[in-house]
Amino acid sequence: MLRHWMRSPTGNRDPEGPGRRPWRGRRPRLRPLVTAAAVAAGLTPLTLVPAPAEAAQQVRQFAYVANIDSDTVSVINTADNTVVQTIDLAPFGGDGPAGVAFTPDGTRAYVTNQFSNNVSVINTITNTVVATIDLVVPSGALFPVGVAVTPDGRFVYVANRDSDNVSVIRTDNNTVLTTIDIAAAGGHGPFLLAVTPGGGRVYVGNAFSDNVSVIDTATNMLLPTIPTPSGDAPQGVAITPDGRRVYVPNFNSANVTVIRTDTNQVVMVPAGSAIPVGTNPIGVVITPDGRRAYVANRGSNSVSVINTATNTVVATVDLVPFGGNGPVGLAITPDGRRVYVTGTFSGNVLVIDTATNQVVPVPAGSAIPVGTTPFGVAIARLVQKPTVAKSSTSTKQEGGGTVRSKNENFTGIVATSNADKLHKKLQDIGTLVENVKQRHLHDPALTKRPQVIGPRG
Repeated sequence: MLRHWMRSPTGNRDPEGPGRRPWRGRRPRLRPLVTAAAVAAGLTPLTLVPAPAEAAQQVRQFAYVANIDSDTVSVINTADNTVVQTIDLAPFGGDGPAGVAFTPDGTRAYVTNQFSNNVSVINTITNTVVATIDLVVPSGALFPVGVAVTPDGRFVYVANRDSDNVSVIRTDNNTVLTTIDIAAAGGHGPFLLAVTPGGGRVYVGNAFSDNVSVIDTATNMLLPTIPTPSGDAPQGVAITPDGRRVYVPNFNSANVTVIRTDTNQVVMVPAGSAIPVGTNPIGVVITPDGRRAYVANRGSNSVSVINTATNTVVATVDLVPFGGNGPVGLAITPDGRRVYVTGTFSGNVLVIDTATNQVVPVPAGSAIPVGTTPFGVAIARLVQKPTVAKSSTSTKQEGGGTVRSKNENFTGIVATSNADKLHKKLQDIGTLVENVKQRHLHDPALTKRPQVIGPRG
């Protein structure tokens, strides 16, 4: 059964030359002897090991979908468009999950729960709930929907529709830092929101007051509220990658308002003060290159494609032939090639190819089945570093890393948990090396310069 979030809002981011090796005296012949000395002393010789950034990495990408009426989050592998896991939030107090946002590294997902008035925190490596943040006690928040994370990953902003405020959460300890009363500046029914690419401002769509609130993140103070002259019930918010424009779909007036961020003024478009789209638009997402905006039209079961250079609709994707009903949430892959759209009434997710603006077939057919009443969707890009075999002598380094082998870490620096032992071994190496050098220097056979004929490679 679909619950009350769906009723009309009005009712409720050589020196050396190539091929030539110069003469370097005795060092090439001395190095193996030094290595032998190190082995004799009981230490593995230093080895140049690639830094983690240079090592091979595995990149995985998943779409997380919040399912309101099943109290779950579906995890979709975007490589094959199949659901690989379903995370149940109910055992952790999550009721009515709606919005999803990730920390910049993709390792944490913050999910708003409309009916339990809290936020679930998911570890995306293990897909387990690691915290539930109560919004009622510290801030009196009711019906949290929209959620966004600052680019530095330090704070999470949550729009609480029925309490006319925005909660600010610290990600280091998952506690509410402060609550911003947007009603004080004429904002009512905050629904969805977005943070500018630079992290300096948050724009909030107010469904009940026909305007957009602006928060200065440095002070968490409100800037002047922006009216939407032709926009009735603004809800979704998306900001262009350059941070210069804000696109706001208006649920009741079937159009999209465009705002300049330098002046916080509404931009006039060819159609007037707003771009006509389908009926009941809610979600909006912008391509990484900033050239297109995709708008989910819940009422007309379609997605409008806006050319952001001309602010005109250049394509409309009909979702009905593919089983899509009630599109609301959208997310775009980092490469900009695919848009994921939640079908709120059909319980599925459709995938659009941005090159053709056509729905892409998936293993399940034309749509990906998820939970009941899917609403928000977001995409996490996880970079998995190569694993290193564990050792019984693993220890912590001062810099925070873990030494996986007895005496060598990723930087190639000898490491040990016993400083005295290391000092003694280094003394032993020094004595052995000095003896080797003396023998080496006094042996005519070893010190004779070899005859070199032609370039040596």
